[in-house]
Amino acid sequence: MLTQGCRRSPRKGRTAYTPAARTKTEARTRSGSDHYVVKKGDSLWGIAQKTGISIADLREYNGISEGQMLKTGQKIYFPPSTGGKVKTAAVPQLRKTTETKVLPTQESSLAFRWPVDGKVISAFGEKLDGIPNKGIEIQAPPLAAYVSVADGEVIFSSPMENHGVVTIIKHAENFYSLYYAYHSKALVVKGDLVRSGQPIGYVGKKAQHDESGILHFEFRKRDAAVNPLAYLPKKAK
Repeated sequence: MLTQGCRRSPRKGRTAYTPAARTKTEARTRSGSDHYVVKKGDSLWGIAQKTGISIADLREYNGISEGQMLKTGQKIYFPPSTGGKVKTAAVPQLRKTTETKVLPTQESSLAFRWPVDGKVISAFGEKLDGIPNKGIEIQAPPLAAYVSVADGEVIFSSPMENHGVVTIIKHAENFYSLYYAYHSKALVVKGDLVRSGQPIGYVGKKAQHDESGILHFEFRKRDAAVNPLAYLPKKAK
């Protein structure tokens, strides 16, 4: 995790985005189409995956500090000579698409566990604010710990507008799990290796007046959203 007081040396073969260099190219860049307009649910990580530009370069060129949340409508400008163009990412995204896919449990040899004990109050594919749910919403006590559903590596953990801290874990067999608990706290950072059942955050409330907390949980197989209930253990009725 980089701190505000640290300065990185430019990597070999990459332009250093100094204030002078930025001033030279700013008029050309900002008058053209070399930028991305932030939409609801976007993150800098997601934009980096869509454009092929590193998070570090996007942060440095746009003056975005570590952990700073993006705002809907904000313009993210591409550094010069990076050739940034929005493309389809090959990793899981918080995307507003209608793409859903249900894969049978036998396609995975992994043993998954529930991220938290609670009642499913919004099913996979059910519309939330007019958008099909890419996962499930689990009702749980506020501040209950939620856990990693399998061994894996944290590839993203950062605040996002309207979601709180979003955490994505990469597992074996091209599976990804995604968690956010609204106004809550994460216990892991990008690069952490986690074990199945390891606490990774605390459940928060979707609205301050709510009595119960909610964990939003998703599964991705490569870049396709899949129904978590097809992989999680069956609960006793």
